Amino acid sequence: MRFKITVQVEPEIELKNYKGLRVVKEVQQVTEEDVEEAIAALRERYATVRTVKGEAQKGHFVLADFQELDEAGLPIVGHKWENRYVQIGSGDFGEQFDEQMVGVKKNEERQVVMSFDKGQGSSDSQFFRVKVKKIEEKNLPELNDEWAEEIGDYKDMQELREAIRKNLERQFEREAEERMRQNLIDELIRSNPFDIAPKMIENYLDYYIEDLRKKLGRPFREDEVREEYRSDAIRALKWYLLKKKIAEVENLTVSDAELDQVIEEFAKVHNQPIHKVRRYYQQDDRLDMLREDILENKVFDILLKSADLKQVKLSGRKPELVTQ
Repeated sequence: MRFKITVQVEPEIELKNYKGLRVVKEVQQVTEEDVEEAIAALRERYATVRTVKGEAQKGHFVLADFQELDEAGLPIVGHKWENRYVQIGSGDFGEQFDEQMVGVKKNEERQVVMSFDKGQGSSDSQFFRVKVKKIEEKNLPELNDEWAEEIGDYKDMQELREAIRKNLERQFEREAEERMRQNLIDELIRSNPFDIAPKMIENYLDYYIEDLRKKLGRPFREDEVREEYRSDAIRALKWYLLKKKIAEVENLTVSDAELDQVIEEFAKVHNQPIHKVRRYYQQDDRLDMLREDILENKVFDILLKSADLKQVKLSGRKPELVTQ
């Protein structure tokens, strides 16, 4: 979530240490397991779905309406969920639900009871009436050269695997760069301690909550959001002020020519008409945000040139990938 930071009265800060910062870059090598998991995700994306006419079995997908009931079997107002997909056997709704839904048919209503251990020898139960609207099964494509050619004009599975590996390498590098930048921000803030006025923090949270309200379009607990994101607000404000101070000290600016260059490159990479891309950036505060992004990159360049950089290997990540 992004929005433009506006600070009415900025505090005077002393820039003490911004060169020679110690920063860690966590890099990850692409393994064969990563490639296999990416291929499995790709198969899921290209799976076909067919309607099941008989009874639902484990692995089938059920489209149903769910109505929670009280102990007397009466509907609980406000506890109805319509047109929800659930895969039997996935465990998403619990093992008890999966077991009781095996064998259900289209248009059948079935009551499901789910018991929960409350500890100290006591338990509780939830009751649901499930109205089944549709039963489907997913068919995964076979892993062969024909499928590889069909999804991306690869001549065989080997070429597809190589493309996936290269995309994962690029993805891992982008993520490593982003983690490194976040580490650098934290180290910069730690090396240049200063306080943020409470009013400034509250103003930031006001902007954040207003932006969140527009995006969600539903009620939420404002007090909980303020408390949850307060530390993030302080960090964002400190980074904003330090970044601005570094740009001032280093005489960093962003010219209109640099803006034009980035817009032209974006249009070229995404194969979009340049006038449409320009019109997009001229809306709202997008041009200002783009200028801020370019300036931020320049600040990072300054910080990284003098940073004490250490690379470490990262393991245990589960990748998600597109082949494009």
